[in-house]
Amino acid sequence: LQNHNRCIPKYSIGVVSKLVGVPPQTLRRYEEAGLLDPARQDGKNRLYSDENLAISKEVREVRTLLISSQTSHGSQDAQDTVEEA
Repeated sequence: LQNHNRCIPKYSIGVVSKLVGVPPQTLRRYEEAGLLDPARQDGKNRLYSDENLAISKEVREVRTLLISSQTSHGSQDAQDTVEEA
């Protein structure tokens, strides 16, 4: 039952944006990349589940680590590639 509750869509994009610490456009990019699959309310508004929220946080952390790692190695091209994702 607990796993089922993690999949219930309940958060708007604005709420997830604040909780994860990324702009809504970044969450849309995650969706376009196939990393997230939020539900749609009335076919329009995205609704995110606890699972979507957890995935968003993980993606943000990985991106932060990659950018930090690439920056410390002085590779601007790699950083630009990560930021486009």
